[in-house]
Amino acid sequence: RPRTLFDVNGESVSDEPAKKHTRWIRTHPTSLQTLEYTPAIQSLQRGVLLEALNNQLLADVTFKIGDDCSENHQEYDINRVLVAFFSPVFKSMLYGEMKESAAGSDVIINDMEADVFECIINFVYAQNPKITNQNVLRLIKACD
Repeated sequence: RPRTLFDVNGESVSDEPAKKHTRWIRTHPTSLQTLEYTPAIQSLQRGVLLEALNNQLLADVTFKIGDDCSENHQEYDINRVLVAFFSPVFKSMLYGEMKESAAGSDVIINDMEADVFECIINFVYAQNPKITNQNVLRLIKACD
């Protein structure tokens, strides 16, 4: 079957086989075309994903972190699929037999500080987790 490579603008590049980092796009039942998967496209995908994940309309669970009586108590509206993907503990909690798996339920974590939870969530959302000398030991304890 003949193959044609296309650059990001759709211009024909060559009929040689695709390079290692190329994604195949099926455009017609009898032809196969490729689009070079460049760092610019990766960056665009990451930006679109982060924008979607930070959209409050997609948040489907609220994490309440810290003691309710504490001034450091924080609430975070989060996408449950994403945290479950990165954490087997959250996966069991949000999709297993625990009460947090029920629609509309909150996840309450009293024994973690908000700054530590923010490190974890920033990592999950592909952002800088901002690990410091002040939070690294508490972060290790939380992730253990």
